[in-house]
Amino acid sequence: MAVKPKAAPPSEQDQNDPLLKAMNRLLERARIDRARHQSRIADCYKYAMPWRHKFYQTQASGSAVDLDEIFDETIATVIEDFSADMNVTFTPRKNNWLDETPLETLGGAQKAELAKPLAARKTFVFAEMGRSNLYQALQEAYMDLGPGTMAMMITDIDPAKPLHCEAIPVTELLITRGPYGYVDGVFREKAYRREEIKVLWPDADLGKLGPEPVNDEQDYDVADGCWRDWSDKGNETYKYAVQCQGKILYRKEWKGPGSCPFIVARWSRDSTTAWGVGPTYRVLPAIKSRNHVRYLSLKNYDKHVDPITSYEDDGVINLDHGVEPGKWVPRLPGSRAPETIESKARFDVQVFEMDQLERVIRRAHYQDRPEQQGKTPPTATQWADEAAERARRMGTPATNLVEEWQYGIYRRFVYLLDQRGVLPKVTMDGRAVQLQPISPLLRAQEQEEVVRNDRWAELIISRFGPQFGAVIIDMFKYSDEQRRLLGVDEKLQRKEEDIAKAIQQLMPVLQNFSGAGVGGQVAPPSLGAMTSGVPQ
Repeated sequence: MAVKPKAAPPSEQDQNDPLLKAMNRLLERARIDRARHQSRIADCYKYAMPWRHKFYQTQASGSAVDLDEIFDETIATVIEDFSADMNVTFTPRKNNWLDETPLETLGGAQKAELAKPLAARKTFVFAEMGRSNLYQALQEAYMDLGPGTMAMMITDIDPAKPLHCEAIPVTELLITRGPYGYVDGVFREKAYRREEIKVLWPDADLGKLGPEPVNDEQDYDVADGCWRDWSDKGNETYKYAVQCQGKILYRKEWKGPGSCPFIVARWSRDSTTAWGVGPTYRVLPAIKSRNHVRYLSLKNYDKHVDPITSYEDDGVINLDHGVEPGKWVPRLPGSRAPETIESKARFDVQVFEMDQLERVIRRAHYQDRPEQQGKTPPTATQWADEAAERARRMGTPATNLVEEWQYGIYRRFVYLLDQRGVLPKVTMDGRAVQLQPISPLLRAQEQEEVVRNDRWAELIISRFGPQFGAVIIDMFKYSDEQRRLLGVDEKLQRKEEDIAKAIQQLMPVLQNFSGAGVGGQVAPPSLGAMTSGVPQ
């Protein structure tokens, strides 16, 4: 075990440092707030992620012990599926999951002028995300979304290399809730060796740590963090400091959106705490109950396989070392034979209890998709209904993750790339255009409207037939509306004039098709009616 070095006592100047005092106040407030959730978060780690290191641990030394106490693996597999779903939903690697739009109101011609610069800027930012280790760090960070709060640090460690991303486990995280409900202070407490401190903060004043140790086996408890300076409301101003042994080793000030290196997102928010409450946190009673029921089942199986047996001690029979099949056991004539002591408890009911608990756990983590039974293929409306229901249940959490996670990551990359001087500029009339990110993911909440439109179209066609349905429903507007609600690229849909011309070109082929029905017509009359008025 590493030995902590003796440090020089803080000087009067260190103790009276305003930055140190402000940081200590926030750290104390953050510790008090985390203490309210710490036992619950520790249980979430114990049952769902037993391989993770615990609070106040420098390494995962207790994981093997926890695994010996875990008898049910359901939550461990469910939370992995949940984190994978959240990763694909909010930050899919193959899709550009954010757009940017000007803050000011622009006309049609101005929007068309900015379309190409905006597209080039977005492509560049997401290309840099792909070059970095962002998506590897996201896989680790999303696991902490189950307990309710995930965090990441994005830094520029070398201008010649991609940006660096690192997930911060909840066990090292301290956060504070600001005056407007935002997380305005993010801190990390971790033990480092002196050489690691030199690498992470090259400009840090290591002389405050005392003499350099003979070997590098000594750990230093370091707290670094970034917090919002609300005295400057007109600008986003952040204070950053690295503290060790009651002394500030490094300090910095940043300004502008995305300048804070820490990104924190919460599943759901509460006005009395900075921490979020996630699905794993909420169903922890079901997780513990299922683990306990599985434990009792194993105990009961032991009793059935190797039952407790009672016998009269007649001085001849001795079963202290057990009885093996095929062995003859002598006994005194007239004595009672050995008999098994059986448990009268019924454990067949536990099957239903276990299934119920599993359904609760899976539903809380959005893993309760209906299984397709038999060979009947699923209908389109079945999966559309499911998507709409899932989007409705994820309404509030999705909004939080878009605002705190998607926007936070994108702004951080934009800020660092702009600091490097490589970010493409978007200008109009010689001036820079102020931009803000927007998330296409919010369109997922419009899945319910997609389902309503489909049901309405099906109702019209079933009542009046496909011919009158095509007359009543404007298929061009219907297709364009569904495309917009689903977030499909408009380039995939032809213009109305091009569609009409394509129909005109295909009509002779369809009418003269050898396999045509009555009258040699394949196309319904409604298509002919729609195209009859199109100029040739």
